[in-house]
Amino acid sequence: KYSRRTPITLRIASLETSIGHPVHVSGKNRIMPQHSMLRLDTIPGEIIDVICDELGKKDLKTLRLSNKRISSVATTHLAKAYMFNLCSLMTRRSLEKLAEICAHPDFGPHVRKVHLSSGRVHPREMRALIERVEDMQRRIPPPTSAQVKRAKAKMQDAMNRSSKEYELETSGDAVTLLAQAFASLRGYQTPVILDISDFEVPRWDPVTLFLDKYNHFHGEPELCFKSTMEPCLEAIFHTKMRFAELELTVDAFSIDPDERGFDTQEMNPEDLELLSSLNSISFDLVNTFDEAGTRSAGHVLSYARSLESLTYRQGCDDLDATEWPPLHQPQSITNRQFEIADTILSSVKSTGLKSLWLEYTPISFQTLVDLLEKHADTLTSLYMSSVCLRDGSWAEVFSKIKKSCRFVIELDTGSLSQARSELREDDYQPLALPKEWTLDPSSGRSEVEESLDKLTNAPSLEVLNMIERRELAQGQDIPELGS
Repeated sequence: KYSRRTPITLRIASLETSIGHPVHVSGKNRIMPQHSMLRLDTIPGEIIDVICDELGKKDLKTLRLSNKRISSVATTHLAKAYMFNLCSLMTRRSLEKLAEICAHPDFGPHVRKVHLSSGRVHPREMRALIERVEDMQRRIPPPTSAQVKRAKAKMQDAMNRSSKEYELETSGDAVTLLAQAFASLRGYQTPVILDISDFEVPRWDPVTLFLDKYNHFHGEPELCFKSTMEPCLEAIFHTKMRFAELELTVDAFSIDPDERGFDTQEMNPEDLELLSSLNSISFDLVNTFDEAGTRSAGHVLSYARSLESLTYRQGCDDLDATEWPPLHQPQSITNRQFEIADTILSSVKSTGLKSLWLEYTPISFQTLVDLLEKHADTLTSLYMSSVCLRDGSWAEVFSKIKKSCRFVIELDTGSLSQARSELREDDYQPLALPKEWTLDPSSGRSEVEESLDKLTNAPSLEVLNMIERRELAQGQDIPELGS
């Protein structure tokens, strides 16, 4: 099997040799019988497909410069392999390239995901880079000239990206450029994912095409979620684009209060109906949303009436009980954090949810039970990990799942906890279920029922309190080393 970077000429040379070109044997030039020379443009299409399957992006781009037939095959392979996921910054250059690729008759139909970065270069990062260069020059022994050049190049890249982001923001052209891209995608009637996040996609990602050389910023990007999400929604409304999936990820807490979320309350309900095409939604780390962002996330869910898959991660990472050291008191959960999940998840209006994934989330008993019972006849896959339940008990939750959700064939639970009200009115302390209640993932109805039989006996909050007091007492009885 040839490697991905094997030059085409080696393949063709081997073919030419086999049909009669000079071959050196024992220092003598022996001529094989002459036949007609095999040309690249006469190779069967199946062979060209095999060759293209083994080529990387650079070689495919080179092959596109050959004749029309070969170029067509190479272009198709290039589109399938490298135009699947387009990653764009909120800069004019990035959005213009996004619109250009989406409008391309060969590339556009193969686009399946548009990833827009809501991260920006913040002035504090510029200061940090400048200070880093200054500190480097004061170092003893002094840095090499190559190290100084690299540091200055990083600083210059950050300045360039920051200025381009500011230029687009002040021009107000983001909606126009996004609308050009979305209008092209709408014409192909292919399923496309809209992904908005502030984290940087890894440079080595095999299916991502980066549209700007400044995609990889050497620092922590500043979250500007509102000024990314709202232009996208406006472009969707202008073009009547119907995305198949929506992924929103907030991986940081914005310094600017105005950027902590987005606002759909004043948007036209007829425009928001375009969100009814969404069959999959992923909300990741919305714990930092403001009131408007929380309401708007719920608003989006309420319009997604074709929703079949919902992933919700609120971002309360401290709920992962597997990371708690012995006798560790995890961070308290506020009433506001429970309200965020309750507001968003109670907004689901779809009646055909098949997959539900909850992680790092505090949730009220009634909200969870209502969600499960509403989709009892369609739910087939359920994942709950690092989830803290307020009111009720996990035994009651799993009893209702066993009774109502008869079609669940995939069940995965772990690191579940129960919320205990603290002396302060708005705070809750999560108490983890013992490890024996973390079961292996179940696949198939019989395994799911077996797991549910065990989980319906999960300890109540009163029992968890007793377990905690016993563990604390045992911990105090352990003598210190050297005593």
